[in-house]
Parts: sequence; C-alpha cells; structure tokens
Amino acid sequence: MTVETRYFTSTSESYKGITVKKLLTANTSSSLSASTAYGGRFGIRVWKTDTSEVETEITAGTPVATVIHNGDVGDDGEFDATWACPETVLASTDRIVVRVYSSRVTPTTWQLLQTFITEQLGASKMDGATWTVHYCLYVSGTAVLFHYGSSTYPSRITDFTWTSGAVAAILRRLLVGVGL
Repeated sequence: MTVETRYFTSTSESYKGITVKKLLTANTSSSLSASTAYGGRFGIRVWKTDTSEVETEITAGTPVATVIHNGDVGDDGEFDATWACPETVLASTDRIVVRVYSSRVTPTTWQLLQTFITEQLGASKMDGATWTVHYCLYVSGTAVLFHYGSSTYPSRITDFTWTSGAVAAILRRLLVGVGL
C-alpha cells in the first residue's frame, strides 16, 4: 500500500485535447490561481481514466470534500475537507483525474475551475481511505481565488492511498500458495 500527498501543481500536459495540470507527489514553484464569483463553495470530483482516455467517475456525480469561503479577506487561508475514497479497481495503466469545482454558496451551481491528472500509477486499486483535500483560498477584488502550485499555496490531497499492481500480484501468488 502506498500513501501519498498529491499536490495540485502548475505543471501542464495535454489530456483529451485540452491543457490540464498535473497532480504530483512533489509541488512546483510557480503558483497559479483559478477564480469564482465573490464568496464561494469549492469541491472536487474524481475519475479513473484508461489509456484511451475513457473516464469512469469514482465520486457520485457531485463535488465532495466541499468547503465554503465567505468572501471576506479575514477568511483567507487554507481550508480542509475530507472524502472517503472507496476501494476502486484499477488497471496498471490507469490514471486518476481530479477536477476542482466552485459555486456560489446559494444557489449551488457548480462550475469547473481546473482539471488535474496523475501519471500512470501502476496500481491494482485505489484503497478505501479518507482523503483530506487542502484548498488555499484568497479574496482578490470581487473573486475568491483557488491558489495552487507552490509552497506558498500548497493546495493538495493527503492520504491518497493505492496498492501497487506488483504487490497485489505477489499477494495473490502467496494466497494461492497457502491454499486460500
């Protein structure tokens, strides 16, 4: 089992014909931001994607690990929320896609802020684990900015937990060997 911190980084790549950012185990040094209307709710949705870029959603169709920034400068800083990632079978070539969404607090109409993607994990599954999503949120004029990509704004996911495909294969062979 591998337990990681995954950072929302400023490194880009092309995925499905658009530019997305990478979700990596090391942060980058250039901060970026994405904004929403004044005052806001933030959350993530999560998918696995195969080598053909076919996505299967792991979340249930609406953002999870949601937080609310009240739109006041005094509320600026890091906001944390959790999501119970269910155990999810993966192919070794699958990647994980995390999209950050925002909405006004009322009404809640979610809009995509940014898409992040991992490398191919070489995993057999995402383990059932409680992720903590850390959002760096700051007011700028009439917008709340989601900052990421640097040590100043270390937006990230902690307890990102998966099992290596190689480890799973070894365990299967051991279990077969002892008659289980």
